[in-house]
Amino acid sequence: MEAKIENMPKHKKSSSFPAIKKRLHSTRAENLILWIYTAFSFFLVLVHEPWRDEAQFWLLARDASIPEILGNISKEGIPPLWQLLLKPFVMLGLPYYPTMNIISFLLVAAAAWIFVKKAPFHRFAKYVLLLSPVFIFCYATISRSYSLMPVTVVLLAIVYPKRLQRPIIYGILLALLFEIHVILWGMVAALSIEFLFSTIALYKKEKIVKQAAKSLTAAIPMLIVGLQYLLFFYPAARTSYALGNFALKTNPLNIIYHLYLGIGTVFGNTLGAYENVGWYVALIFFAVALISVFRDKRWLKYVFIAGGSILFEGIVSGFIYIDGNFRSISIFLILVFVIWLAKNDGLSLEIVFFNTRTTWVAVVCLYTFLGMLAVAPNLLDDIRYPYSYSKDTASYIEQNIPSDSLILTSSSAQMSALSVYLEDYTFYDSEKGKPFTYFVWENNASWENLYAAKTNGEKKLSQDSRLNMVSQEALALSNGTADGFYYISVLEFEANESDPFYQSHIVFRTPAEYESKDNYEILYIPFEDAKQLIDSYSNPK
Repeated sequence: MEAKIENMPKHKKSSSFPAIKKRLHSTRAENLILWIYTAFSFFLVLVHEPWRDEAQFWLLARDASIPEILGNISKEGIPPLWQLLLKPFVMLGLPYYPTMNIISFLLVAAAAWIFVKKAPFHRFAKYVLLLSPVFIFCYATISRSYSLMPVTVVLLAIVYPKRLQRPIIYGILLALLFEIHVILWGMVAALSIEFLFSTIALYKKEKIVKQAAKSLTAAIPMLIVGLQYLLFFYPAARTSYALGNFALKTNPLNIIYHLYLGIGTVFGNTLGAYENVGWYVALIFFAVALISVFRDKRWLKYVFIAGGSILFEGIVSGFIYIDGNFRSISIFLILVFVIWLAKNDGLSLEIVFFNTRTTWVAVVCLYTFLGMLAVAPNLLDDIRYPYSYSKDTASYIEQNIPSDSLILTSSSAQMSALSVYLEDYTFYDSEKGKPFTYFVWENNASWENLYAAKTNGEKKLSQDSRLNMVSQEALALSNGTADGFYYISVLEFEANESDPFYQSHIVFRTPAEYESKDNYEILYIPFEDAKQLIDSYSNPK
């Protein structure tokens, strides 16, 4: 019986079982890590207090019609996809918080799962990249249009190898990418140019007119998007966040300097560092790219996609808008996307760099780790402290201020973070004397100009001059129907602590021990006091 067993052929199952068992263990470990990531991301959503930039887009979805949303593109400087996506949830009557943040969480969590399951990288590399600011905190927790980036880019990477066979799907994804944020337009342009050349190469090689014509149908979604921007998008008026260098009315050296600042800012912001540090990082990636192209010319296509995307972002940062880390960290997505494509193309990722054997993935993983270290303090602060005091301030207003009160506010986007919670209240912009919910980015007359016109050219704004103006506006709005008015101010605007009138009328102030994204003071000023202030200012002793 024993001899018989010895002579039996090896069973197929016995030889493959260890491999199957190993794959099962690997899959279980992978799923465990993904579930830990998902649980932690959801925890961050639960402890996060949305700030003004999050509230702004919910208010646009809630209070603006679709034509108004489209017409506001030039003022926001951001495509309307996020607002349009939120519109159905608003129409269903779902609450602002946590609905919008859960939407962001689900979008980014879906992207993370797809990425880990489908990306052609070593497991360790995928787990490290999962810790990038793209997947943790910045895009998953803080709900803005950036939340759409990861899932769209991941789907693009999956569709890319079959882009010529499925051009409409590819074109739709490119159009969606275009509609997410201006910062990705360079990536869309680079991918569109590459797609055109690939289509031409296909025609030259195969001589298949039908297939080439079919591939060009990818342009249809892009043409639809382009028509939208011909109708609604034009250079916005300069805002406080715009650099205003659209026309490039400078000498060549200054142009080069602005581009230098832009590139340095893009890379520096990802690491919480200065422009010069950012340029050192940029040079490392440039060197790695150059060596890669030198070793294999096929890298040229992917370096073009990555380089074009990042160069465009540098131009935007240097000449149009002051760049922030939320925009800059899109670089993580761009680099991972390009390496994904190169890997699928059979390109070796190993290079010789300074006599050290390394890989593109290793470089990006290190960059990711450093980027996460830069974001970590903000993440920890969000757990320990309110990210925004808007929710706490709104709770105070609900509990202590009647909804029919006359409420004036400083002209600030921070007020949107309050109005989103208080639908029954009416807030008046003290600059314009008009009610508002969302903030309209336009070239308004500044406080300085208003005061200069009404204070005999006085440029330095004192507390009493500001309150004088606010009091005049409140009296005009009241029509004798109230005994006084409330003035909600952004703390950063009211820095003078020495004005006794101002200090004596404060009824609420957000805590000073931690500077959140949104900090407020609330004053209650009886009209008798307001009139005395106006008289004293008009007739100084």
